[in-house]
Amino acid sequence: MLASELIRDAILRHKARDIPIAVSMANVAASGGYWVSTPADRIFAEPETITGSIGIFAVIPTFEETAAMAGVTSDGVRTTPLSGQPDLIAGFTPETDAILQAFIEDGYEDFLDRVGEARSLTREQADAVGQGRVWDGGTARQLRLVDEYGGIEEALAWTAERAELGSDWHVLYLGEAPSTYDTLLRQWLIGDGEEAGSGGDVIARMTQSRSAFVARIAADADRLLGTRGVQAYCLACPAPQPAATQDRAATGWLARIVQLVFG
Repeated sequence: MLASELIRDAILRHKARDIPIAVSMANVAASGGYWVSTPADRIFAEPETITGSIGIFAVIPTFEETAAMAGVTSDGVRTTPLSGQPDLIAGFTPETDAILQAFIEDGYEDFLDRVGEARSLTREQADAVGQGRVWDGGTARQLRLVDEYGGIEEALAWTAERAELGSDWHVLYLGEAPSTYDTLLRQWLIGDGEEAGSGGDVIARMTQSRSAFVARIAADADRLLGTRGVQAYCLACPAPQPAATQDRAATGWLARIVQLVFG
């Protein structure tokens, strides 16, 4: 949601300069894709385009049941219900669950406000076509979520005409191709390199904290299993880097845990 809002703000800065904004939804533009479309002067979609999905959800994995299967439990003393949250092993406290749920519901109301303002819909009308449901482009046009059938060429032609460019114009594509990652599981559990340390909303910060904790477990397991004989470590000291690279520790943590549990 935060990333979508940042993109929307960037679009609005251009719109404030009286630059016409058109959106081509191509084959899929749902949820965050529709959020960033709300500032558009014209939305183009094909009849089979997947769009809509006006809704918000969040996923933060916890492993209390998996840990219990391996005989791992947790204990401690908390000064507040939010102390030590998010807890990877014990799960979330009811207070943490309530905060996350309130964050999601507040974000959904923001989504409805943006859709209602952009598409001239009341809050009730926006909610009626929202609630996370997905529509094909044809239905979305009937529901006033899409203005016109077409793709990128039609969107470019409309924008050029709106900007009164005549026939003397060309297309300049901005941005870079997104990076590829090893697996979706690695993105969830370890992070995405440099971007993993960046700021974010409350759910993103909880996820980053949890990812850092998993990485620490992986590094500790790699260090313990990579050395034979008696070992002694200072628990209060900063953890030293294992002989293996951080990438190896990150990608091999599942194998290390299996080795620890099952020998």
